[in-house]
Amino acid sequence: MAILHHLSREETAAARGGVLGAAAREQIGVTIAVYERLLQEDVGLGRRDMARLGARVGHMLRGTRPALAGEIEAIAEGAAQSPELLFAVNARTELLAGGRVATGGSARRCPQECSVVGCAGAAPHVLLGQTWDFHPSLEDARLLWIAEQPDGTWWATFTEAGLVAKTGMNSSGLALALSFLSSPADGGVNGLPVHVLARCILEDCRSVEDVASLLRRSPRSASVCFSVAAANGTSREHAASFEVAPTGVVAVPPDARGFLAHTNHMVGEPAREDDPLHENSVGRLTELSRRLGAVDPRAVAVEQLAEVLSVDRGSGFPIFRRVDPAAPWLERTATLATLLYDVTAKRLWLRSGLDAGDDLTEVALPGREPDASPA
Repeated sequence: MAILHHLSREETAAARGGVLGAAAREQIGVTIAVYERLLQEDVGLGRRDMARLGARVGHMLRGTRPALAGEIEAIAEGAAQSPELLFAVNARTELLAGGRVATGGSARRCPQECSVVGCAGAAPHVLLGQTWDFHPSLEDARLLWIAEQPDGTWWATFTEAGLVAKTGMNSSGLALALSFLSSPADGGVNGLPVHVLARCILEDCRSVEDVASLLRRSPRSASVCFSVAAANGTSREHAASFEVAPTGVVAVPPDARGFLAHTNHMVGEPAREDDPLHENSVGRLTELSRRLGAVDPRAVAVEQLAEVLSVDRGSGFPIFRRVDPAAPWLERTATLATLLYDVTAKRLWLRSGLDAGDDLTEVALPGREPDASPA
């Protein structure tokens, strides 16, 4: 199944959700079914447990983000799904905390998610990109969702159908990438779910400083790295990775050359001896840094970051990841999408194919048609 592209122009969140739910009914069904199996096999949560915990998430969101809660309920109604299950799926990072997927298990073999690169140095344009790596059964749940707001602003996100956001960009020229982290403090559904926080960033933030403020004042119960890049209408252009955990938020700036790279372990200060420094994550970060070292920060282009994110051979730690069909179901992972953002020009490219050699395709964003020239 190809990635579903959906454009929302409804005037209210509830109307937007209802239309999306009906349009993405099949994809949302895949999302819920895959997470039911993941949660059951990994952490022993059955459907009733999901509904119970999802009801708690919904109650919390009605008090803190009522419009977003109403949107999720409308998505569920449009897709003929239980709203409690959809609230639970939006808290999937929190519900998987402590399991084999989150910690790698004793053999460190379970999936880890995503590699991120960016540049905010001497080049004319600020860039950000990532692979989205997760269970290959979610291939048929992929969604590219663009929402135009009544006030003329917009946001775009690539996510799993039914989840309110993941990676994306908004009309202010702020792009967001995320990569999974793990800490001993993770667990529970008392904080804002990671994917809800991603949506809040895309809806509310115009700058890196806005993101820092939002993350530090928001309650959290799971760990994640939000990497952001912004060109917010001034002469200053920014990028940073925010390592977010229930115990705090640590900002990791670009290196001295202006490059940003992150995988799935915490690298910021203060250092934590209990970080799960998985060998694969450290190896991928080393590979990213090595390849970025050969890129000229004064002339870096989208094509070069795409090449860095396409390494699938000749390395012990490939960035573009292929599924091993012989691996146990729970341990399977693959790169299901690659996204590149030019925040200065407000352009977005997406590689939806499951081969590192597949082309990037520019996505038409509100007010801008894709350029004829390829990325």
